[in-house]
Amino acid sequence: MSLTPFGTWGSLMPEYPDIESIGAGYDVALVDLDIITSILGTDQLFLPVLTPAKHRRGEKRVRANGAPDRSGSASKQLTSGLMTLAQFQYLIDTYEGPVTLYSWLTTTTAVRYNAMLDMGDEADYTPVNSIKWGWCLKDVIWQLTMVKVLA
Repeated sequence: MSLTPFGTWGSLMPEYPDIESIGAGYDVALVDLDIITSILGTDQLFLPVLTPAKHRRGEKRVRANGAPDRSGSASKQLTSGLMTLAQFQYLIDTYEGPVTLYSWLTTTTAVRYNAMLDMGDEADYTPVNSIKWGWCLKDVIWQLTMVKVLA
């Protein structure tokens, strides 16, 4: 891990490598997962996805004694700032449904976990016309539900 200056705060923030990986189906071995930025799809390599601060431990409840509690399953969101229409369709065709991922949930240590991937619909996103890639979707959400960390 290297340290690089961040923003105008003048402080140093850690820089983490691109290690988000995905595989179709549950319990895919770590060596069989595809690094997201190496997936070609049908036209361009995928850009890195944003992972921090989008993990939920389940639906928040309050017990009768006032103590906080969680119920249901954990969820996570990854975000792609820009994705071509072909990439979006490739994700739906190849990965939507049960998946295994290797990325961060809540800490700076990556973990392997199963989840259910829902990419939503094209109409959920803002289309933008990129000089480099043509028509793309902006801020695409990789909605992961039923998150279960694997041992």
